[in-house]
Amino acid sequence: MVGLGEVAVPGAYRSRPDFDRAVPDRLGLRCGCGLRLRELAPNSREILAGRLLTVRGYYQRTGSINPAAYRLVLELRQGDGAAAAGAWPLGPTAPAGSDWLAGVYDLRVPATVEPGEYRLMGRLLGPEGRPETLVGGLGRNLTEVDLGLVRVSVPERRFDPPQPAHPADVYYGNLLHLLGYTLETGDEGRLRVTLYWQVLGSSDRKLKVSVQLFDGPRLVAQDDGVPVNWTRPASTWVPGEYLTDRHEITLPPGIPPNNLTMLVIVYDEATGRRLGVTGPEATGDAAAFALR
Repeated sequence: MVGLGEVAVPGAYRSRPDFDRAVPDRLGLRCGCGLRLRELAPNSREILAGRLLTVRGYYQRTGSINPAAYRLVLELRQGDGAAAAGAWPLGPTAPAGSDWLAGVYDLRVPATVEPGEYRLMGRLLGPEGRPETLVGGLGRNLTEVDLGLVRVSVPERRFDPPQPAHPADVYYGNLLHLLGYTLETGDEGRLRVTLYWQVLGSSDRKLKVSVQLFDGPRLVAQDDGVPVNWTRPASTWVPGEYLTDRHEITLPPGIPPNNLTMLVIVYDEATGRRLGVTGPEATGDAAAFALR
């Protein structure tokens, strides 16, 4: 099974009497491998399709287990099928004298998952890839643990093509197709630019749209953000849907909206790298439009 996220493990904690009281022991499961699973729970019981479901785990070593040799498997299930699944190393090799471990696991919920309630299940795989037996209360033997329900919601999606006032035909890599824009002016230099996108694919990158207004060579106003008022990160996109992406911009005093040049850029927030642009309005790694 391939993990669909990363595990960040704060590390091992030295034995402390107060830590034993502070860490919850809701699971109370013992493994013959030398580990006690005290807690394994998501940060939230509600998740938007396409986002990461963060699960935190707390463990207590009761033997000479090497956590790096074991893998935690998490699945979101509905009926007999798994809508999302991931597997990660339980944690790093604990330093000598440490008996507490904590792990953070990010499970990607695919954007195409149907809305509804899913059951979060977990199991521990040993060094040979077989499920470990966990002993719970009343001597119950378990090979997987029910971690409760998670409700998955989906954003409102639009599949009917928009009719922008100013059509365009610009492609940003293999992810977005800019169909055009509308322009609305208000008092005191307020300007609303609405971009109309057709989604071609999704991405785990933190992509932002930048709308930049130039008066000749001078940048006079700009608005950057995740599409659809920060509600539709690239991981939630589904090919074929359309996004209506509004950007509110205020121009400096004395700068009218006409005779400006608008650049539309899509970039990776983490690296600053821009998506490649092709089409009649493409200029380098941006699309350029003369506002009239």
